[in-house]
Amino acid sequence: MRSILRNMIALPLLAAALCGNGQSEPGEQQSPTYSPKELQEDYSVLRTALENIYPSLYRFTDRSIMTKLLDDGFKSLDRPETEIEFYKLIATICARVHDEHLIPKPSEDYYLSLKDTRHHFPLSLKIIDRRIYVLTAAQSANAIPVGSEIISINGKSAEELLTTLLPTIPSDGYIQSFDLRHLEDYSMTEEENLFDLNYPIFVEDTNSYRIEFIDRSDRSKINVATISGMDDREYKRYF
Repeated sequence: MRSILRNMIALPLLAAALCGNGQSEPGEQQSPTYSPKELQEDYSVLRTALENIYPSLYRFTDRSIMTKLLDDGFKSLDRPETEIEFYKLIATICARVHDEHLIPKPSEDYYLSLKDTRHHFPLSLKIIDRRIYVLTAAQSANAIPVGSEIISINGKSAEELLTTLLPTIPSDGYIQSFDLRHLEDYSMTEEENLFDLNYPIFVEDTNSYRIEFIDRSDRSKINVATISGMDDREYKRYF
């Protein structure tokens, strides 16, 4: 098996051991499924590296808690999964270490598979007191005025979205503002913000967004607009 982790994980201390170069044609939608044995083998590579090479595994999380988390993660790999399903587990575990330098990311194959899709969210966001506001809007999303408060996206409330997405971000200790800023700003990879990276993985993969929002010029009513996602070229031009 070509290790999933060799395509997926980018960790500064472990890059030489775990990084690789997956290849596929742009636009290909490939979702190979890996057996529990293959997933467990790759997971064990990561766990061994974390426990024997990585220097700060227990700095912010008690050893007993981290050990149980790693044990439970291994036990959960009891059915076939795609790369992205496996990535969700790895990302969640890395986030629980509370080290901003422990950064998993999907494989190059995953990014290439998105080239011809329109999944990119056409708004940039500002989060204040666990409320989500529109900071800027792409031309395709100009039905939602800048400064509007987002109440929900495709039926998920702002609070539900934050509760789902914030635990997926590698933070610096327990500094909550760090996680919030990375949902808003460009990510550590300088390719997208983490809202745009993690929404299709942890919430839903879609190219259309039904937004409930309150316009700052009239806060007496909730407005609704459906906006389309952007393709890769539009997204890079927008940001």
